Amino acid sequence: MSITLIALIVGILTLSIRGQAKLITLSTYHRDSWVAYGINSKTVKSHNAYIWNLQHTKRLHNLNNYKNTTWYAMSAFTRTNTSKGPVYYKVSNGTNITGIVYGKYLSKYYVKPLNSFQTDQQYVNYLKTAQSQKLARGVMKLFPNSSVSLKLSQAALNQYNDSSNSMSHNYTDIQMNIYNNYAYSLSQWLTKKTATQRVAIFEKALDSNGYNAEKRASMSDYELGIYIRDNIGIGKPSTQLPIAKTIDDQEALNYQVVLAKEK
Repeated sequence: MSITLIALIVGILTLSIRGQAKLITLSTYHRDSWVAYGINSKTVKSHNAYIWNLQHTKRLHNLNNYKNTTWYAMSAFTRTNTSKGPVYYKVSNGTNITGIVYGKYLSKYYVKPLNSFQTDQQYVNYLKTAQSQKLARGVMKLFPNSSVSLKLSQAALNQYNDSSNSMSHNYTDIQMNIYNNYAYSLSQWLTKKTATQRVAIFEKALDSNGYNAEKRASMSDYELGIYIRDNIGIGKPSTQLPIAKTIDDQEALNYQVVLAKEK
């Protein structure tokens, strides 16, 4: 009986110590809040990858039911009194879900550099499948009959660093209003809007300036240049933990959308 009582007391003390463990915020920096992540298919298995409530006491959702959702990491922490131990992220889907996820269940979004593609089809396949290109896919749907051009996308990206000014030399009837005035509305991640909501804002701007659905559908003789880097690093997809600054973060925001005709 004495042994049982001692074991019970030790168990209570252990629970008490665990209950007092603090949530330690790891070293991070301001811009890394709301960095985009997707699920890591290598670590997420059926029925065991959960989003917990903020107290980490109740399961809210199974990540397997949100395989195409973008999760925005708002902070990283451990459940110990040091920065050592399993890393968890406080995440949001940008609308109605906020919770805690084990860090290894997520993989940070990355974009591929344009010089890694050789053909239009390679680039289109990437835009249609990469987790990081949700915004690009939304924009492409707004111009259903305009063919994506890798060359024009590269010219748009390098417009202000290209001494040969390849866009104006190689293209005509450039729709500069779209290029200069409307595309930046896609950067509404600053107000914590989802990709779908931001594409809707972009579409509204187009509609109000004469590029309604009928006009956009008629632009089959235009090529579409598109490059979107939405607070995302360039490189190989990684499960980098904890949240860390990318070495090329200075240009993490880039929204290039332009239509033009090749000369």
